Amino acid sequence: MTTENRQATAEQAPTDRPRVRLETVDARSDGQRLDNFLLRELGAQHDKQPRALVYRLIRKGQVRVNKKRAKPMQRLRDGDVVRIPPVRDLRGDPDTARPAARIPTGWLERVETLVRHEDEALLVVDKPAGLAAHAGSGFDFGLIELLRTARPDSDMLELAHRIDRETSGLIVVAKSRTTLLDLQEQFRPEGAAKKRYLALCHGHWRDAHQTITAPLRKDQGEGRAHRVVVDPRGGKFARTDFERLGASHRGPALSLMAATLHTGRTHQIRVGYTDLMVDGAPSPHQSDT
Repeated sequence: MTTENRQATAEQAPTDRPRVRLETVDARSDGQRLDNFLLRELGAQHDKQPRALVYRLIRKGQVRVNKKRAKPMQRLRDGDVVRIPPVRDLRGDPDTARPAARIPTGWLERVETLVRHEDEALLVVDKPAGLAAHAGSGFDFGLIELLRTARPDSDMLELAHRIDRETSGLIVVAKSRTTLLDLQEQFRPEGAAKKRYLALCHGHWRDAHQTITAPLRKDQGEGRAHRVVVDPRGGKFARTDFERLGASHRGPALSLMAATLHTGRTHQIRVGYTDLMVDGAPSPHQSDT
């Protein structure tokens, strides 16, 4: 090939190849976790990229914060510079992209009936048991994908917190970044929001009031669901106050419990109760916010 031909070929090459991006964190993203920042920037929250790709890029050190390696849970600050490596659009790659969620029509017709409150800043949605808060771990869609599909003209809809798939209850959804940060601050253990759950448990609870402080550790490998275990050495402190509201007098032995969370560990109520094993009972089989 002549020099002229090589030059002509180079000129015809596409110029829209992905390039390294340097994104400066602004006030709207101040305090946001790195993984959530990348999920938004790369479109993984909207199925434009597989979520596993984001965590792989962080683990391999291709994502940098102020030129240093970072962890997914690192909190970003206003003015931080995040290096995002070149990432091609994987939506059409059958080996890596998750197919677009097919949400049944019945869910789309039902979603607006789940809204209990709405104003300019947020939504309060009554999530039914069996519906995940978001897609992942084998589920193509969750509450947030359902809302985004039903409201395509919304500029932003983000979960301020989450509850387990088998738990029913109220979830707050933010309509702006400012509202999201305010809500997340309130949902922190030291924040103003209080979390109280009702749990129907197997067995009769002996004490009217009891506090469980089992250190919890979450194991999560890439591409598989997480598992939460009690780990006295490596676990994070978790506190749950239980109050017995009632107990069955006939039929199966059941206790209706109110659980107040002082920390926000994954599966905190279920795993803490399982570790206690009141009267040899298994974990709560259903929890309602």
